[in-house]
Amino acid sequence: KQNTPYFIRIFSNIKNFNKSKFNFSAALFTGGYLLYRKMYKLGALFASLQLLMLVVETYLTLAFSSLFTEYYTFIQESSSFSEMMSNYGSFMANHTFAETMILYLPTFIDIIRIVMMIVLGICFNMMYFKHCKKQINLIKSTAKPDENPESTLQTKGGVNTALAVSLLVTYLIITYLPNLISAFG
Repeated sequence: KQNTPYFIRIFSNIKNFNKSKFNFSAALFTGGYLLYRKMYKLGALFASLQLLMLVVETYLTLAFSSLFTEYYTFIQESSSFSEMMSNYGSFMANHTFAETMILYLPTFIDIIRIVMMIVLGICFNMMYFKHCKKQINLIKSTAKPDENPESTLQTKGGVNTALAVSLLVTYLIITYLPNLISAFG
């Protein structure tokens, strides 16, 4: 139902030439976009991974805020990149291996998040094509003789806007609530 002309063109290219395009919406909204497009199992997996990474990153920055503050102060007080790099070894030598890993973990999580976004952007249209074909075949094969499969396709197709809005609100709460609590707490 939603964005039909776009997907007809994409699905035609996939069917005829086995070629697809990068899907920016899938890349930007990952698990939420999969859930919005009613790809529930894969969407739940991606959304859970994204949520887990967000919770870990938020926990680290709050639990070790003094370590991150010290690190950011070191970076800001360096007058140049070369000065920062020359003093970086001595800064890290004053910290344990565990503290160093804690400092690097948010960056590592961001890299994983970016890789997930790129992979999903590349693969989404092909995955959605297969998902739609499977759903259409399932509906047509399970339709009762007196039932019109086209009307069932209309009701089962489309997107799940309510779920997408709920995920967006949840994401905003998880992202900004810790900052609000620490600002007023």
